[in-house]
Amino acid sequence: MSMRIFSALGFALVLAACSGEVSPQPEGQAIQCAIGAGAEMGPNCIGERITSGDGEQFIVHHPDGSFRRFEFLADGSGIGLADGAGELVQDRDGDNLLLSIDDARYVLPIAGSGE
Repeated sequence: MSMRIFSALGFALVLAACSGEVSPQPEGQAIQCAIGAGAEMGPNCIGERITSGDGEQFIVHHPDGSFRRFEFLADGSGIGLADGAGELVQDRDGDNLLLSIDDARYVLPIAGSGE
């Protein structure tokens, strides 16, 4: 009986891998976020900083696999939306940047704070 369970489990894992449902965890730092109306803040998102020809961006990966892209403004005045969706509201609280877009909220540590 245990061999049947193991075989069924193995087959399910192979099937999931082939169908693209299993993806690797994004690399980066855990950040505080609350995704959805009424959601509680917790270290549920992954923040990834990338540099490209378009400048520096910060990607926040949500637990459900979706993500939000931000861009660091060239004049150093803050952060903006790279994907242009929604209205970004930002504030500073000590060493953190508080962001909200629609029903999502994020707390990003400010680079170089505390030095």
